[in-house]
Amino acid sequence: MSAQKGLLSISGLIILTLVTIIFISLFLIKDFQSETQVNPTATKTQLSSKNSLKFDFTASQQDPFNDPNGPFYHQVFLASSPDGLNFTKEDDVLFDKASVPDIIRLPNGRIFAYMVDGAKRSKSGILVALSDDDGKSWDLGSLQIKSKSGFAGTDPEAILLNDGTIRLFYIVFGAKNKVLSAASTDGVNFNQDEGIRFEYPKITDPDISIINDKWFMYLSQGPKLIAATSDDGLTFKLKNTVREIGSVSNTVYVDVDFWRQFYCFEGKIKSAKTKDGLTFQDEPGFRLEPQSGKTICDPAPVHLGGSWLMLYKDTPGR
Repeated sequence: MSAQKGLLSISGLIILTLVTIIFISLFLIKDFQSETQVNPTATKTQLSSKNSLKFDFTASQQDPFNDPNGPFYHQVFLASSPDGLNFTKEDDVLFDKASVPDIIRLPNGRIFAYMVDGAKRSKSGILVALSDDDGKSWDLGSLQIKSKSGFAGTDPEAILLNDGTIRLFYIVFGAKNKVLSAASTDGVNFNQDEGIRFEYPKITDPDISIINDKWFMYLSQGPKLIAATSDDGLTFKLKNTVREIGSVSNTVYVDVDFWRQFYCFEGKIKSAKTKDGLTFQDEPGFRLEPQSGKTICDPAPVHLGGSWLMLYKDTPGR
């Protein structure tokens, strides 16, 4: 009997140990799944535990701007191209409740995207996303900025400087809209620069490019696109009108003495090329066209070397 009791005690101990191991395993699996859960506001975004960008606040479930045409209803999509002219759009929403995207690529291949936050997840008002695999997966969170209010502005535009610093330009609305800027060494945490880069009535959507060692800032006034120039990237002066119809541009380097300006035209995306930043030659056709009844705008292209990606804004059903 004592031997049987001993065997029963050992069997009970083994069963208890197995139950404990199973319980711990189930707990760890659940915890792992919760940490790697896809962000509900970014349909294709796969949150990375390595980078783990965070939001400042929970996404608003109702329009925080009370604007039926505002960024709460906007979506950002991705398109790709082998040549920078013929783009194919992907069907899935990349970032929901996001608007006015811009994109840059670092020498190490990391891609940063900046967007207006349409769901009040960010104190700065701006979202930041990053990808280390040429846009196949993304990490999304709130851009951080040191400023008096902690708020940056709207319509973000980023440019990579020679020393590796990322300078972000953005609009602050007022009697005369202002373009301010902030600088970052990691692409996420920014310090607001002193002073005003440019001030002018009814301007939106800054587009910054350095062409032949001169800074160009293209700005929209409704459908009209104007240009301002600078020698240092800090103080800009109005130069001329680029075109009367065709704005919300994004100008990128393509080849020696050749820059391409993508811009919105009647709900589609067109392009023009320039050598001097002031005179542009329209390229035939459209770079991207929407589905019937929709409007696309805010092109944000980036050259990957052998191919291109482009973020753009869609206003579904509105």
